Amino acid sequence: MNKKKNEVADMLVLLLQIGISMIVPIALMVLLSVFIVNKTGIKWISVILFIIGAAAGMRNVYMLVKKYLKKQKEPYELKREEEESKGEDHKNEFSEENETD
Repeated sequence: MNKKKNEVADMLVLLLQIGISMIVPIALMVLLSVFIVNKTGIKWISVILFIIGAAAGMRNVYMLVKKYLKKQKEPYELKREEEESKGEDHKNEFSEENETD
């Protein structure tokens, strides 16, 4: 039960991080565009800066999800790791026998 609560908490934290990671770059670029428009009068720069902010936000989300998924292992990966570790034990036994001959 405790493990399930931790998984739910981890997912909620991940969702919060995703939201913040997406909103902050967009908000900063929009604020920068408002400043530039007020100083120069170039209105089309707002669209470009918004797109840059959205792209930066998507990159941040991608990196967060990639990092999270790297931590999570699928059941078949765990099984494969167990089999590989057992195989290494057998290899070590055979290599030790060959070395003593």
